[in-house]
Amino acid sequence: MNIIIFEDLKQHYPITLLKPSFEIFHGMYNMLSFFTSTFSSSDKIKIFVISPRNEIMNELRSRLGTQKIWNESINSDSIIINGRAIINEQLIKLLNEIITNPPSTNKLFSGDDNSLVVGYIINDVSAFLNDIMRNVITTSEIIKVSGLRAFENIWDYITLNKTLIREHATLLKNKLHDTEYKDVYAIGSIEVEDSVIFNTKNGPIIIGDKCYIQGPSRIEGPTFIGDNVVITAHAHIRGSSIGPNSTVGGEIANSIISMNTNSRHQSYIGDSYIGEYVNIGALTVFSNVKNTMGYINIDLYDQKIRTNLTKLGAFVGDHVKISVGTTIYGGKIIGTSTHVYSKADKSIPSFTIWLGDKEKAFELEIESAIESAKRFMKGKGKVMSLEYEQLMRNVFEKTKIERDKFGVIRGKVIF
Repeated sequence: MNIIIFEDLKQHYPITLLKPSFEIFHGMYNMLSFFTSTFSSSDKIKIFVISPRNEIMNELRSRLGTQKIWNESINSDSIIINGRAIINEQLIKLLNEIITNPPSTNKLFSGDDNSLVVGYIINDVSAFLNDIMRNVITTSEIIKVSGLRAFENIWDYITLNKTLIREHATLLKNKLHDTEYKDVYAIGSIEVEDSVIFNTKNGPIIIGDKCYIQGPSRIEGPTFIGDNVVITAHAHIRGSSIGPNSTVGGEIANSIISMNTNSRHQSYIGDSYIGEYVNIGALTVFSNVKNTMGYINIDLYDQKIRTNLTKLGAFVGDHVKISVGTTIYGGKIIGTSTHVYSKADKSIPSFTIWLGDKEKAFELEIESAIESAKRFMKGKGKVMSLEYEQLMRNVFEKTKIERDKFGVIRGKVIF
């Protein structure tokens, strides 16, 4: 049987600029890595992916190989899964039911929020997927399943993350093994120095392979720490997910730090989503509460998006660099490959050098952005592919209109 993970037209800016929705890190995994890991030993289940964005597909094809990319020749009985689907007990239960007892006709399943989450297609998969990715659904029978959900808003990744860490730990318990610490589980070998306190009163702590946790530090569950992560001394991490190959320290609360990111010094990151290949300078503060204790809205340039949340940090795209001593206000968006100095009291477009103390914005030239990204990736043991470089160039062109509206200056940066 085929499982096809698809990306629809709904994007979560800025964290989907350089990646598909099914590769957004949350809980313990992203959608693609979860299903790849779950069915890695099965010769009866094949995993494919598809996105309506050609530049994303080119990068995926170069990285995953053509055997993982859905094409129109793969037209037999298939389970389709929305890349925004939330991996929880209800989703896994439904998938197991379909795999065990496949329906005799096409079936579509929506969640509590009415988003299409799962489908089972027995014929003409190609036409159906094309309709879905164009947001045109031709089948009238959609079954609502209680507990089935998709990420609708960008802040859902933050508000649901602690619950998802617990859910993922339960779903993947056969991959975890006990440690000497109560309710602390490891996926491989770990090194923990003296004076590290693990508090699992509110949930488990899961630590990936080859992690190194320096003491003294305090980690509170539910928290997930991915493979090859370094936690520096004096860290205080609670209710957060730390992506693989990252180095973090300071205080991190109710946040998601994506893979290959650095925030090793004393900073505060609260209720925020941090993308890949981000560097956060020492003494940076991500504010997450208003003095008035009022609602924090998402500031998306020329529009305000109501969240009904009184606690919310920022959303930082991939390849962002934040200088030492910077303050990032709650509800702000920092676009991909942007450099931030001093403060961000408003959302900043992609490929921008923002001088917060002077309220001036200069365009980060694409060649400079790519060279900077390559250097950082090299430090993480990664090499930028030609397809990824082209993806960055495409995003640079597509986000020009944002920079124009913002008043970004093209030319030499004047500090």
